[in-house]
Amino acid sequence: MEPTGSTEEMDHAKKKTAGQRMAIAFTQPWYGKDFLIYLAFVPEGRLNRKRFFQGHFIAFAAVLVAVFSSGGPLFGELIQGLVTTVFYIASFFMAIKRFHDLGNSGWLALLILVPVINFFVYLYLLFARGMYGENAYGPDPLAWW
Repeated sequence: MEPTGSTEEMDHAKKKTAGQRMAIAFTQPWYGKDFLIYLAFVPEGRLNRKRFFQGHFIAFAAVLVAVFSSGGPLFGELIQGLVTTVFYIASFFMAIKRFHDLGNSGWLALLILVPVINFFVYLYLLFARGMYGENAYGPDPLAWW
């Protein structure tokens, strides 16, 4: 049997319409409690530079609050340790999503565990522009049309 359409027609049929892409973009949890859970504890998807910086700013602010509002020697250190651990977990998941936005495997996020190299990895994640359009890890977080 012969295919009914040309390859161009079949490729065009596979592409999402502007309305479908907008619906995907609006279903992403970008604000509120859902945003923080998505940002900190979900390794799937993509994260642009702005959200990566915002997530780290929120996490770092939480660590500072925990450090400066200790409730005593034992309890304060416990809270500081807990908040710092959550910060590192959230940072790791944000790095995974940021690598996805750059078109790389999330396994590269393990590089943030290596001293000295992690500084350069974070600089790369903060300043490198993500891939245009949809990639294997999801839609472009900057695309609204």
